[in-house]
Amino acid sequence: MDYVKKTFVEYLVNGDIPNQNLIDEVPDREFNNLLVPEKAYGFRFFDMIIADVDVDDTLIELRSRRVNQSPLYYYGGRVLTTEQVIKDIPDNEKVLLYMNVNGWDKVIQTRTGQFMEFKNDDVIIE
Repeated sequence: MDYVKKTFVEYLVNGDIPNQNLIDEVPDREFNNLLVPEKAYGFRFFDMIIADVDVDDTLIELRSRRVNQSPLYYYGGRVLTTEQVIKDIPDNEKVLLYMNVNGWDKVIQTRTGQFMEFKNDDVIIE
């Protein structure tokens, strides 16, 4: 069975509909070459192993789960601790609630305005 590893980028999009993220196949992980949608606040790379399998004389494409997933790259934004949210964000009750309930140490206010958990391996690109 022949297989190939393909690389994809997932653009993270804030929208009214869940899972509006956009996924494109890319030749490499050079983020300087990406054409990022305006509404995307970040992206991540991942690979998939893809194989064509002959089943009863019909080729069926099989895809692995995501492998080699990169950190999450944010376009701009600002990282805030609980203390900074209390001090700098008006009407901060909802953000503080999410931080408390989910055990988040830090959040990022993305370039599109929403607050997301900021993890240790996340990266901000200016």
